[in-house]
Amino acid sequence: TPGAGRGSGAGRGPGTGCLPQADATIAPVLDRLWRDFAAALKPKAKVIDLATGDGVVLRRLKAARSGLELVGVDSAPVLPPAPAGIRLVEGVTMEDLPFRDGQFDAATSQFGIEYGEPAKIAADLARVLRAKAAVRFVVHHSASQVFAHNRSRRQALAWAAQQSGLVGKARRLAQARLTAALPTPAAFRSAVRE
Repeated sequence: TPGAGRGSGAGRGPGTGCLPQADATIAPVLDRLWRDFAAALKPKAKVIDLATGDGVVLRRLKAARSGLELVGVDSAPVLPPAPAGIRLVEGVTMEDLPFRDGQFDAATSQFGIEYGEPAKIAADLARVLRAKAAVRFVVHHSASQVFAHNRSRRQALAWAAQQSGLVGKARRLAQARLTAALPTPAAFRSAVRE
């Protein structure tokens, strides 16, 4: 689905995750996927959800099975309020989890883990998971529309930040504006369109 991306659901309705405009057939598939995962967990299992966004996976797990201890982490500096029985921790990268070793019985991620550094995530996740922990990740495959959109977006941002020289020019303009009221150059306005 174009426009979907990181797990963060800021600005969307609660429980929609990163797929507010997804094909209607995906929601029942995801509901069943997470319901089956929850059913297979041991009683009172502690679950960590990576790139949790608004906690949509944790909400599905909670709806499927009571008694689970549910914790979601996301790099976003602000997350929406967590519903009762779910803990959301903002400002946490998947590569550097602030939890003690062997603390979790399961790990999940829905359209989020693929946006981090896989080797670092795997190493830290292995540290915080108990032996024989259950793991389920739903990811965008490399030929998906979302992946192609984000690849193009990343290339455009790299051009803007590095090759165009605009970041350096913008910094110099900001410095100059500390001493004089200067207009925004036309080149900056056209660069946005470009």
